[in-house]
Amino acid sequence: IYPNPSKGVFNIEGISGTADITLFNTFGEKVLNKEINLPGLIDLTGQPKGIYLIRIITDDGIYFDKLIVD
Repeated sequence: IYPNPSKGVFNIEGISGTADITLFNTFGEKVLNKEINLPGLIDLTGQPKGIYLIRIITDDGIYFDKLIVD
């Protein structure tokens, strides 16, 4: 996932196929939940600056990472 930190647009590569993407803010609230085809883009430009946790679920497993919107 790059660039990280970003102004809000993140590229997701290294995983292919359909993925369920869920994004949580620092309070644990779900701010985004969608299904995308990877590699792909996540656009968080409408979200406030801050730290987010992304969960990517694919047929191969579950991946978590921290995203920083600045």
